[in-house]
Amino acid sequence: MLQQSFQVIVNILDFGMNVQEAVNAGRFHHQWLPDYISYEKKSIDSTTLKKLESYGHTLKVRNSIGLVNAIQILPDGKKTEELIREVIIQLLASDVLQLNNFY
Repeated sequence: MLQQSFQVIVNILDFGMNVQEAVNAGRFHHQWLPDYISYEKKSIDSTTLKKLESYGHTLKVRNSIGLVNAIQILPDGKKTEELIREVIIQLLASDVLQLNNFY
């Protein structure tokens, strides 16, 4: 769990992803024993996979390496979900979006 949270934080701080992109990004995991790198499909490009194998790493693909939930608090103190809710309410009020369009 720590590694998944860490990778989301790194994606935001070092790679400039927003919270949703960071959570959706593929993840990998390596620990001392068993000695192999597990990774989610499409999380590591083929060039990097080949390079890791050339260094002697054992690689195992997995469907998922944990579930991450996150919220983003914007500079004005609002959470992303609150902002989305406000936009939907404004769209509904302006008749741009109507609930019956979803059925």
